[in-house]
Amino acid sequence: MNAGQKTIEWLRRDQLQVDAKWSVTRPTGFSWWAHWHAQHIDVVRDYEGPGGDKGYLVRIRTEFLRMKGPLRATGGDAEALDVLMSTASMAGLVWDEPAGMIYLSSAARVHEGIWQWMSMLLSVAAITQIVDAHFLAAKFAPILGAQEATSGHPTSGMRQQPDPIAMSFPSISHQHGKEESRWSQEEFAETLPLMQRAPAVMASGGGAGVTIEFPYGPVTSLCRIVADEPHPRLGNGLMILQSFPVEHLGQSEAELRVRALRENAMELGEDAKGYGFGSYCYRDGCLHWSGFLPNLIHRRGLLPNLFFACASRAAYAASAFGPAGAPIQRPPPSAMERLFRFFGGSS
Repeated sequence: MNAGQKTIEWLRRDQLQVDAKWSVTRPTGFSWWAHWHAQHIDVVRDYEGPGGDKGYLVRIRTEFLRMKGPLRATGGDAEALDVLMSTASMAGLVWDEPAGMIYLSSAARVHEGIWQWMSMLLSVAAITQIVDAHFLAAKFAPILGAQEATSGHPTSGMRQQPDPIAMSFPSISHQHGKEESRWSQEEFAETLPLMQRAPAVMASGGGAGVTIEFPYGPVTSLCRIVADEPHPRLGNGLMILQSFPVEHLGQSEAELRVRALRENAMELGEDAKGYGFGSYCYRDGCLHWSGFLPNLIHRRGLLPNLFFACASRAAYAASAFGPAGAPIQRPPPSAMERLFRFFGGSS
C-alpha cells in the first residue's frame, strides 16, 4: 500500500475503529456515520514531488448543513459565516453550490516519511468535525436558512446511539485544553532561527509565539503562530493566523466572503497548499487563514513543519490574490526548503 492508502486504512481500522454496519467502503476511501452526519475520508489525488517522491492528499469532510436556497454573504448569513470561519479549529467550511451542501472539511498531504504522525493529526481533525457537526449544525441552520445535513446509512438506517469515540472526545479534549499550552517558550525559541531564514522575509519571537512576514508581492503578509490565545471551544493549544490584505482587489465584503469559501474549497480538498487544518475567512480588509491545534496533538518538532506549511500558503496567496508589483527579493530556497514546502512539512 502507498502512504495514502496506509493513512486511510489506519484511520478506518485502528484509530476510528469504524463499524462495518455504519460504513461504506469505496476505492478511494470510506464513508461512515458516527451519528447523524455522514463523514467521508478519501485520498483525492497524488503529487509527484522532488526527487521522485510521491505525496497523497487525504481529505476528510463531514456533511454539515443542507441549504434551502442560495447562500447569502450579507446580513445575518454573513455574521454566522464570520463566526463559523473565524473560530475554526481543524476544519473549515466548504460550500458545494451544485449540491446545496456545506461541509466541514480538512485536508493534508502525506508521504512515506510522515504518514504515521500525520495520520494522528488527521484523526483528531475527523473527530473534531464530528463533534462540531453534532453541536453547531442545529445552532447555525436557522440563521442561514438551512437544514442540518443529517442522513442514515444506506442499509442500516439512522444511527440512534453515537459512536463511543465521538461521545468521549469532548470531555477528553476539554480536559487537555484546561492545561497550559504544550507548545512551550523553549520550543518557540529553538525554532525561531529557522523561521528567520528564507522563505520568510523576517521573523520575531519572545514568549509563547512567533510573528513571521512572508513575501506578498511588493509588501509582506503577516503570520502569527502563538500558544497564549485559547480557542473558545477547545481551550489551550496553538493558534495559527495568516493575514492577506485584499483591499486592492476592489471587491465588496460579500464578494470577499464568497472568495474565502472558494479558497477553502481549494485548500481543504482540491489542492492543499499547507496543512488544511483551519479556514479562510474575511474580516477588516484581509483574507485570513485561521486554524487551531489542540493540546491533544502536540508533537515536539511540529513547529518547523507548520512554518513551511504557512510559507507554502503565503506563496500561493501572493500569486492568487496578492498585490501586483515586483516581489520582495530574498535568497532562493534550499533543496530541503523546497521539499518542506512541497509536502507541507516533513520530519
